[in-house]
Formats: sequence, structure tokens, C-alpha cells
Amino acid sequence: MGFVKRHVVKTFPHAAAGGGGGWTVTATWEAFTVGANGGDANLGSGDGLYAGNSRTSVTNTYAHGGTKSLSIHIPLAADDTFQNEFRLPTDITEGQELWGRFYMYVPAGFDWTCAPITKLFRFAVVDSSNAGVGYISILATKPSNYDCAASSDVFGFIVGGAEYNSAYQFVCQNVDASSHYLDTGRWHCLELYVKVGTSSNGTYRLWHDGTLIWERTALNIGPVGSKIWHGDAITVCHFLGFWNGGSPADQYLYFDDFILTNSRPANQDSHGNYMIGT
Repeated sequence: MGFVKRHVVKTFPHAAAGGGGGWTVTATWEAFTVGANGGDANLGSGDGLYAGNSRTSVTNTYAHGGTKSLSIHIPLAADDTFQNEFRLPTDITEGQELWGRFYMYVPAGFDWTCAPITKLFRFAVVDSSNAGVGYISILATKPSNYDCAASSDVFGFIVGGAEYNSAYQFVCQNVDASSHYLDTGRWHCLELYVKVGTSSNGTYRLWHDGTLIWERTALNIGPVGSKIWHGDAITVCHFLGFWNGGSPADQYLYFDDFILTNSRPANQDSHGNYMIGT
């Protein structure tokens, strides 16, 4: 691994959205040599994952912003052994906000078949005792799995996922009436936003290529005292958390230009919501 740039940006006096100190973590994998696993075990301060593994590899086959990206190998029948994680410098607690944005390249021939979903990106939620209570997720599935009025079953279909209570709450695109697919042969920009709230004041938003496609407000994100945690050995957020049913093929996804921040971005979508953007 080459020299690792430090990318935690303390944004004082620009406070975090919802109070506290602001920070931003980025990962572009430009500081790594091709073939490295893309992991940098500095809590929120490196150019890569907090923890890479044998399935992660820095590559120059595809790149979005520079010359390199992170490749994740998905072996045939693999399901839950990815856990490619980032960590937050501080907790995200009641009333605070968190944005996570990344680019993902889906190569030609990629097969999204799953049973019933694939967890692309998730924030972990814990209770006041730091026990896990669920996740706030970006999910993908075959359109036919959820009867999302899709015209094609070939591409991945983006599904919002709020897995913070006993009932999975999957909602297909409920803001933009047009279909947003994870079609192959190009980069996709995905962005997840959450405001932690346990008194019917939580919010979830999901954007695809800069367009808001999923929004839920007045949510209870876990029990009272819940937070999105950065603590010791806890997965805060990660790519490819679980492929339900196992991957149907030996295949790869590519990730680049990742940003994770609790500081309110300057950009806004067409509805006036703050976002990192494309």
C-alpha cells in the first residue's frame, strides 16, 4: 500500500447538522497500489475502508473520478462474508443527520438475482446499550421480487430499506415516478441520508443519480436512545452487507468517490433537501 492521505476534515466552526462537531470522511483509493485490499485501519482517517478483506482489491480497470476504484469480488453463492466497512469519527445521536454518497459501477452481464434482496449499503443502528437493533439501508433486488411496476426484470431495482424494527419496511421508489434501475455498463451515484429520531421525528432519503427516489418522514429509528455508532468493533456502514440467497454468479462490483459526513452539504435537490449530490 502506498502513502495514505488523511481525509477526516474537521469542519469547525461549521457545526454538524443537528449539533456537535462536523466531520467528513472520504475514500477514493487513489493512494493505494493496484492489488492492495483497500483497507486502512485508521478510524475514519484514511483513503479507504476501515477494514478490507480478501474480496476487496484496488483496481484501475474502472475508475470514476481518478484512475482507481475499489473492486469487490462476489463469488458464486456467496452471501454474508463481505462486511467492507467504514467507521464514523463520532456517534450520530438523536436529532443529528448523516449523509453517505458513493459511485458504483455495474459491469455488463451483472446478475442481481437474490432471495429477496441484496444489501448494497447500510448504516448500523444500536440502542443505548450499544446492542444492534437494525440497519438503515440501500437495497437492490430483481424488480419482480416486489412487483414494483417495473418494465424489465433484467436490471437491479433500487429499494429503500428501513430495518430498524421487527417488520422490514421495503418501499419501492415513492418520490420519482420514473423507474431508476441499476443498469449495467455505467457508474451509478447513490446517496443515503438519515436523521436519527425516536419520537416520530426520524427521516430517511435515498437519491439515485442526484434524483430523490425514496423518502420517509416521521419515523422512529430504533428505541429511545438509539444512535448510529462508531464504537469499537462495530460496523458503522458498509458495502455489500448481505446477499440474500447467495450470488447467482461469480462477479464483481466497483466503488469510488465515497463521502460520509455529518456536516450539512451545500447542495440541494429539486425538493429543497440538502444533499452531497453528484
